Amino acid sequence: MTNVAPRRVYLVSWWFADFGGQERHVAELACALQRRGVEVHVFSETPVGRNNQYRKRFAESGIPFWCPPLPGWLVQRARQAGVSNPLRTETAARPADRAMGPGILSHWLRRTLDREIRRRRPDLVHVHGFRLGQSWVIPWAVERQIRCIYTEHSTLGDWDGAIRSDAPLYIGTADGIACVSERSAADLGMVLPGKEVEIHPHILPSIRPSDRAPRGIPRLLTVSRLRAEKGLDVLLEATVLLAHRGLAFQLHLAGDGPDRDSLEQQSIQSGLSNHVVFRGALNPEQLYREWREADIFVLPSRTEAMPVSLLEAMSHGLAIVATKVGGVPELIEAGVTGMLVQPESVIELAYALARILEDSGLRGHLGAAAQAEFHHSRYCEGAAVSVVLDSYARALAQL
Repeated sequence: MTNVAPRRVYLVSWWFADFGGQERHVAELACALQRRGVEVHVFSETPVGRNNQYRKRFAESGIPFWCPPLPGWLVQRARQAGVSNPLRTETAARPADRAMGPGILSHWLRRTLDREIRRRRPDLVHVHGFRLGQSWVIPWAVERQIRCIYTEHSTLGDWDGAIRSDAPLYIGTADGIACVSERSAADLGMVLPGKEVEIHPHILPSIRPSDRAPRGIPRLLTVSRLRAEKGLDVLLEATVLLAHRGLAFQLHLAGDGPDRDSLEQQSIQSGLSNHVVFRGALNPEQLYREWREADIFVLPSRTEAMPVSLLEAMSHGLAIVATKVGGVPELIEAGVTGMLVQPESVIELAYALARILEDSGLRGHLGAAAQAEFHHSRYCEGAAVSVVLDSYARALAQL
């Protein structure tokens, strides 16, 4: 169903940090829509530095990008200290109040959207939220008679608080509602009775399958923000057991975040200095090199929706060990395309990693199976963009 195609679409997101699944999703979607002939404009409520990889990519692709004219380092420094947004009201009692502001960033975005629709009115606004963020944009669009789609990028059941009960208030008036995994969609559907919740797959460009030449020391790779929900403290504990077993390996942690200092300290105190390398936030070229040089991808998360990093690991043909959380079991068949373990289980994680480290044949088999699964999945660009365009068509057909 793609007969009602939009000519112009606004993509609205809360932020574009240099590293993260939601950011990657929106960037890939914007570029893929543009290749389909859709005029795309991207809006961020949070300041984005000029050297940000996504901002540079939008500029290179000729996609208009709007963000507050404030120094990006201000928000970045606050995030590293664990503050989600220093220019937004964070003390309101209810999540709905926090989502609506007041804050100078929300006011800036509202004024910018109002100005731009007078110049280049969109056919549709597509809001991307994490834990129902940016929800005020939906009533804003409805009031101006612009069709609106909302995509949630988290699994609400994994978070505490009143956010579940506020979901209808946040996004109930959207013309279309989506999530990025079956688990997330089922969870959101429970608090939105009568609303159809679709799946908007992440979009990844295909990578040509290639054999991996065996190397001397197997390399483990984790790509994530360094935050508590990613379970990296559990991974380091499991790594201690691997080292005590005398296994040869090196673990690279790619990413940055508020827990970096504590994780580095844990690594030093555990005697892992010769095994663990903190790579920090990497640019696309550096990260691509990490993918190509890794043998095993580890995702020890306590909570996930649909991790882009896991899809990327599959596309590169890495053997995978991941926790059974969120949409992960939708991607990985245990023992076939990877190994699944319970979150928080140091013993299970260490055992699964040890099996793959000790058996190069198993490592190669799991990696090849994961890569083949990815190339036949709905996450390749053509299939994934068609799903989103069908959602747009259904929304526009309601006119």
